[in-house]
Amino acid sequence: MSRTGTGVTQLQWIEAGQSVLRTQGISGVRIGALTKKLGVSSGSFYHHFKNMDAYHHALTEYYAKEQWQRILDQAGANNLGTPVERLKAIGRTSARTHFAKLAYAMRAWANISAQAAAAVQEFDLIGFGYLESQLREIGFAKTDAKVRAFLMIAAGSVEFDAGLTGLSEKTLRDVGFEILAKK
Repeated sequence: MSRTGTGVTQLQWIEAGQSVLRTQGISGVRIGALTKKLGVSSGSFYHHFKNMDAYHHALTEYYAKEQWQRILDQAGANNLGTPVERLKAIGRTSARTHFAKLAYAMRAWANISAQAAAAVQEFDLIGFGYLESQLREIGFAKTDAKVRAFLMIAAGSVEFDAGLTGLSEKTLRDVGFEILAKK
């Protein structure tokens, strides 16, 4: 993605938007909040995006088309040998990057935006396909792999509430993964 005189890339604008989205929802994703987060002027925003609609489009397109590859890259999943290792790495990376908060915020935005809803659906289809393929490689039958992939997506799309289970996020994630990936 291109750079401007500020040195801020389009990807950095998108990452800043995702960060704000995680904590404040779509109503918090405003030019002022983004420029403050990045330490640049609003002119820098307009070097990359025509307006806020174009920015929202870029946010949803990135989520729909590039987010899974970013997760896989950050997890190093493409370089791991077994599907169990790949799935565990994805879970650790998702926890470290607070991905569930982003997924939750995207789903909330999808309730009021057809564009965001389409992005969530595309993201889910890509993720579901990847997770199902890994579970099939482990040896699960087609239906079992589909159900487990769905449950993994669902678990990765909710905000963690320690009060509900009395378990730490790490314990819930690790034990939940073991249940879903155990043959």
